[in-house]
Amino acid sequence: MIGLARARHPDLRFVRVDATNFTLGEPVDVVFSNAMLRWIDCEKHPDALACVSAALAPRGQFVFECGGRDCCARIHGALARVFVVARGRGYEIPFWFPTVGGGVRAARRGCGPAGDACGALRSAHEAGRFGGHGGLDSPVREAPVCRRAHR
Repeated sequence: MIGLARARHPDLRFVRVDATNFTLGEPVDVVFSNAMLRWIDCEKHPDALACVSAALAPRGQFVFECGGRDCCARIHGALARVFVVARGRGYEIPFWFPTVGGGVRAARRGCGPAGDACGALRSAHEAGRFGGHGGLDSPVREAPVCRRAHR
């Protein structure tokens, strides 16, 4: 993905870093992620958001996708049938895929030092900044928040 982005946009800088522990030499206008938060342990989400917040210039944007409510329902349903019916094992979905708005509110509760980044996400959502079609609704999705935190 990075190679393709570099080829299509040679005037932009793209980097690959550890999302939970990175710094950039200078503030940037945009941090983009495709599914990054989905693959990071929920307990490390505040670390990742703090790094993103520190990397952004004033009025910078964190643009990310992480799947919304029911985006993987068919896949998880099929996995559950295989685990439970065919193999006699339990199956638990370790992720929480929020509705638009619900994820931002939950992320803000758990942001810790990354409150500024979450505040910017909330503002972008409320203002409908991304395409004017309901904020983060399309095509950007919200970060999953650890399901265990909501039990």
